[in-house]
Amino acid sequence: MEIRELKTLIKGALLNQTVPGVNFADAKQVVIDSLMDYFGITPDMSYKQIKRNLDFSIIEEVIDEVLPKAMEDIMGSWAIIKQYGRDEEVKYTIKGMGKRRAMYGITYGARGGIYKARRLDDKNMYLNTKVYTCAVYVTLEEILLGKYTLGDLLTNILEGMQYIIYTEVVKALRTIKTLAPANNRASASGFVKDDMDRVIKVVSNYGNPVIVCFQSFASKIDNLFPVTTATPNVSATDVEDYRLKGAVSLYKGTPVIVIPNFILDEDNTEIAFSEQDAFILPVAEKPVIVAMKGDSYFKENEHPTGSVEQQFHKIMGVGILIFNNLGIYTDTDLAAVNASDGSFTYKF
Repeated sequence: MEIRELKTLIKGALLNQTVPGVNFADAKQVVIDSLMDYFGITPDMSYKQIKRNLDFSIIEEVIDEVLPKAMEDIMGSWAIIKQYGRDEEVKYTIKGMGKRRAMYGITYGARGGIYKARRLDDKNMYLNTKVYTCAVYVTLEEILLGKYTLGDLLTNILEGMQYIIYTEVVKALRTIKTLAPANNRASASGFVKDDMDRVIKVVSNYGNPVIVCFQSFASKIDNLFPVTTATPNVSATDVEDYRLKGAVSLYKGTPVIVIPNFILDEDNTEIAFSEQDAFILPVAEKPVIVAMKGDSYFKENEHPTGSVEQQFHKIMGVGILIFNNLGIYTDTDLAAVNASDGSFTYKF
């Protein structure tokens, strides 16, 4: 089988898409048979012989094609996902620069440093990048043996990279507390509709707004009717949203996007982020830029216990454009204890 045909098969398996000429029910086995043929592996080979014949490079190539689109499907409504070559300068060109009187770019202060804001004097924003790593607990041998699928592999990678990107985005968004105009910010004990409505109204001048927040904040948002004698006093759709997701999908027509938080220690006492902030972002502007640079790289890492994991490495950078278009609401009731706010090592 030619390499191009094999890549098409692998991509179809990763995305669970139909491949022309391949029965969907047999797609998993077709990919396994094709990989074994490509690597020269036969059923009678031992586990060690299989490992010697394997090369993850073909999977890396396909994932590089799939990952940006997959991440765009997850956060594309409010973020720009852009792929750059390994030797390419990571530069984002801003359109309509002259209309913005106080444009700032939020990026790393230095490689691996904290996020800082600087005034942009031209139409280009340059992003610093670094290598991010997530552990992938699906090996190619397990795929060939039928224990897992390529879809499982992609799911592991996407979840790890999604957490990493969310982490960097939240760390960058926190800085708008000191940069956004006063009318773009609100702070109150609990969820006060008038304050949230004020911030949404400002942001809506720059595009259809979305509310990006954590679950504990989202669970406080409601659409109770102002007419208290109405029975019921909330729509059936909201009731169903609460039952299924614990939060509404829309607040007065504004989409509510819940981003994940996660526990960092085995005692379940430390979480990654305090959950008191909700970010109100204009969809038309897409202020968040995620840059993916160069090729992905898999490295096999053997643990002292004898177990093996695949480490997925990707060069990335995150930046945010802000002038007077972003909003933030802080619920002081949700000040979290033992939240690292991003200062931790990724363990996925």
